[in-house]
Amino acid sequence: MKKIKNSIVSVKQKKSSSSPIKNWILESARICYDTLGFDKTTTNKIAIKAGVSIGSLYQYFPNKEAIFCKLTDKFIHDNEYFLLELISTQAHQPLSLLVENVVSLAIDHFVERKIFLKLVLTKMFEIGFSELVFNQRKQLASKILIALQNYYPGHFKSLNNKELELAYGFNAQMGALTVFLTSEFNEEHFKTLKKNQINYFKTILEVD
Repeated sequence: MKKIKNSIVSVKQKKSSSSPIKNWILESARICYDTLGFDKTTTNKIAIKAGVSIGSLYQYFPNKEAIFCKLTDKFIHDNEYFLLELISTQAHQPLSLLVENVVSLAIDHFVERKIFLKLVLTKMFEIGFSELVFNQRKQLASKILIALQNYYPGHFKSLNNKELELAYGFNAQMGALTVFLTSEFNEEHFKTLKKNQINYFKTILEVD
């Protein structure tokens, strides 16, 4: 575990500036993780998929764990952008409808990316960045609450403890999605999942 954690830190000591080669390595790695899974993906296979030498890959990343962590970080930030944009486009309607639509569309968004999401959910504790993920969820919760307060100024009289509640709400949502994505569920189960998650977030946000 310590070795893996050190690799996560050491990637920051590699080339930090974005480059077409680095981005292509990341995209190639994502395809490898999606098609081969985490355990069967190697830096050699990623380099072959990207069409670069293994030496070139190591200029940017020390190992496959570091690549996976970078992909996870990008995955989280892309989802953050998606959710905040979604809220801004839905904010013309009553808060209750906004919560229903945003939660439903967010679940669709995650399920469409279910292969990599399953990897993130199953590997984040093993690789050792679950705390980082939760801290990022807290930051997202804060941004969402600020956005909602701006769009619905009369609803939130206080944001005390809401940030943490919402962050744990995201954790619960990911937990529910983990069960859904790793089991044989039909369309009715999917509808129930959405309904339960909508009610859960309505409770957190004190929405009727």
